[in-house]
Amino acid sequence: MGVELSVKYLFSVNVAMIVAMIVANGLSCEATTLYFEDTQSGWLVKKQLQIENPFAPAFKLT
Repeated sequence: MGVELSVKYLFSVNVAMIVAMIVANGLSCEATTLYFEDTQSGWLVKKQLQIENPFAPAFKLT
């Protein structure tokens, strides 16, 4: 699943493996956002996990 996410969302392999682990194990907590500086903001992975880059110029903490 990590390689699939890496290709589909243009994530680095490291980011894709972290996201794949979270999605594969389900969101067992109430957190639905992953803050990661090595990605673009605004990705929604598998309709479950929002990816945000807190260092992106357009980032706004809500």
